[in-house]
Amino acid sequence: MTAIQHFNYLLIGGGMAADQAAAGIRSVDAKGSIGILSADVDAPYARPALSKKLWVDDDFHDEDIDLQTAKKQQAQLFLKTIVTGIDPLAHQVKTANGQAFSYEKLLLGYGCASSSINRSN
Repeated sequence: MTAIQHFNYLLIGGGMAADQAAAGIRSVDAKGSIGILSADVDAPYARPALSKKLWVDDDFHDEDIDLQTAKKQQAQLFLKTIVTGIDPLAHQVKTANGQAFSYEKLLLGYGCASSSINRSN
């Protein structure tokens, strides 16, 4: 049986929302542990404008893409991690690879894949 990892704050989803949520948490709690579960293969990164502005914006540089969420917010990032179950009464989350996490506060900030949409409603 795998040990359950505990975090004060557990964020599900690894996009820019997770980066901003972690920054917000740090602004009010400098020491609380933050875990980020993400199905993505990359850490949170800035998504540039998808228009002609992308090619003419002198203020946007390659080094601006990596938000460095884990380093800047002292967060533990779990990439390629798919959440398969949430038990809000037990404050626990389970993943497809058998990991289990517990939390004090949980934030859902995930995107959507067509295979995850419940079409029976």
